[in-house]
Amino acid sequence: MNNKICWWEICTPDAGALVEFYSKAFGWETKAIPEMNYSTVMSGGSEPGGIDGGVFSPQPGQEIPPYLTLYIAVDDVDAMAAKVREFGATLVCEPMDIPRVGRIVMINDPQGHMVGLIQPEKQD
Repeated sequence: MNNKICWWEICTPDAGALVEFYSKAFGWETKAIPEMNYSTVMSGGSEPGGIDGGVFSPQPGQEIPPYLTLYIAVDDVDAMAAKVREFGATLVCEPMDIPRVGRIVMINDPQGHMVGLIQPEKQD
């Protein structure tokens, strides 16, 4: 994995409007995943320097402020979660498995920026 940024994600109160904005303004293709209240955004991940991402709204009752975060691909989420804590990061949540995605953990770096670490699910 080499600890590279592999995904971005925006949480917003009105995901539909934001997806429409990025699609119209930048010509990015999107794909809605209604059961997850999520849309993937193809913003150039197949091209050199491009990274795809996603936009979603919190589920009803969730109190999550709007944010933009980056995900870093790692070989072992649990080991990296322990390592970043040694250097001053805090865990936003414990490492968890996301079906068909992989194992993730959200951290706050020492200056408070939220970053995701992901160990992508192995493809058969």
